[in-house]
Amino acid sequence: GYLVLNDDSQSNSNDFLNIDVLFTPVKNVNYEIRDSYKVDEKITEILDLEITTDGSITPLEALNKSSQILQALFGGLIIDESKNNVSSVPTIETELDILIEELQLSVRSYNCLKRVNILTIADLVQYSVKELKEIKNFGQKSANEVVKKLQDRFDISLS
Repeated sequence: GYLVLNDDSQSNSNDFLNIDVLFTPVKNVNYEIRDSYKVDEKITEILDLEITTDGSITPLEALNKSSQILQALFGGLIIDESKNNVSSVPTIETELDILIEELQLSVRSYNCLKRVNILTIADLVQYSVKELKEIKNFGQKSANEVVKKLQDRFDISLS
């Protein structure tokens, strides 16, 4: 532990650094948790951190050091289930596995795509613009909207 530094306990030695209990290079930490929708209606979460320091260390160094401390403290609580269940190999999701809800399309476009069972970006890129326009109630305006959103968000072009 620490002891509060007062005038009586100060050392006058040149090789001794007096530090008070309130010393911390991290001044403020803000966080935000956002939902991200993936295939099969799975919701994953994204953690955004904003770390403000006094300049003696960088925010990245503060994050790394705090992560190391937490891992050392709670590392013994980790249960390695891979030894018990070999079939639980994590799958890597790509941007093509993202649901079409993430495109934030108009209601008409979204409903038309959903009706023909286009649920993910991977399903959507299998169609050409001409094939999309052949979907019932899916016209030129809807096709242009989908093409623009795919290009802006994922840099994907439909043929």
